[in-house]
Amino acid sequence: MAPTPTPTPAMTPPDSTTGSPMDAARAAVAPIVGAMTTEAHAMALLHEANVGEIEAGRRAERQATDTAVRAFAARMVQEHTALDQQTTALAQRLNVTPMLPDSALPQLQMRELQALPTGTAPSMMRTDSTTMRRPDSTAMPMTPRPDSTAMRTDSTMARTDTTMRHAGMMHGAAGSSFDAAYVAQQVAAHARTLALVDAAIQRAQQAELKTALETQVRPRVAEHLRMAQELQTRIGAR
Repeated sequence: MAPTPTPTPAMTPPDSTTGSPMDAARAAVAPIVGAMTTEAHAMALLHEANVGEIEAGRRAERQATDTAVRAFAARMVQEHTALDQQTTALAQRLNVTPMLPDSALPQLQMRELQALPTGTAPSMMRTDSTTMRRPDSTAMPMTPRPDSTAMRTDSTMARTDTTMRHAGMMHGAAGSSFDAAYVAQQVAAHARTLALVDAAIQRAQQAELKTALETQVRPRVAEHLRMAQELQTRIGAR
């Protein structure tokens, strides 16, 4: 009787959303995920991520020298604006008022941004204690955390300072140095956002929200991460 052939293991196609970059991102956002206990927390954190991508993209549209980097930045502005509008509309329809948790997000962003070139920060958008500003400059209502009648001043200032430092660091970089700094930041930021989306999917209690995160938000963010990684490889090879 002929021996039964050993089955060949199925090959898993390459996936930019798994492996060491994502493992590192999930480890880095573990404190944020721990503070994300409700759908309201998830929606607020994802909104902040969208706003950060839009602001960085707008600056890169003006300052990047590489044609592909400028095209990527324009796409980030367009698609994260659309994602933010879609998730904001969904939250309103589901009667979920975003509430930013007391998380380690500002500190995590600060460490990430400290690796970028320094510069003089221009005037930038500010986030106040009870609203979050969408890119169209309209206010997104925010519910204060239960531990305060308004979001804590130090946390608010930390987020604002992070935004200012982000803008300044981008502003101070020039030419190919800016391109490399922006693309590296985008790889880190999208890996972090993807980890937040995965956590938000787990926290989602309403079926419509869970489906939207799984089928609309996650695939888009994963595609952005893949694009940023490809850009980073090409720029590094020059």
